Amino acid sequence: MFKSDRTIQKIGDRDQPEATWDIGVPHGLWKLVIHPERDEAVAFLFDHQGDLEKGCPLTTKWPSACIVDLNVLEEETGLRFFNLVDGRKRALLRSTSTKETWLNWLGN
Repeated sequence: MFKSDRTIQKIGDRDQPEATWDIGVPHGLWKLVIHPERDEAVAFLFDHQGDLEKGCPLTTKWPSACIVDLNVLEEETGLRFFNLVDGRKRALLRSTSTKETWLNWLGN
């Protein structure tokens, strides 16, 4: 993901002048994992360039340290998740992004 209010680092062919590099390096990466049988979802936010306040570094040993509340993921990405899901199922999907949920999935 790219943040519009931050400078985008560019990479490219190191044999060419830096001014010609045109591949943008994302500020962060995210992942939303859904367990459809449990109506649960866990959101992860990884900070690639060290400038996302709520993400964790890509070098973090335990991915569970990178779990964020779904509202945080929506705020950082500008996306809305589960808008087309109604009622109880939507409430569950929106409320389960916790380390405990993730560890429970791994244990079962």
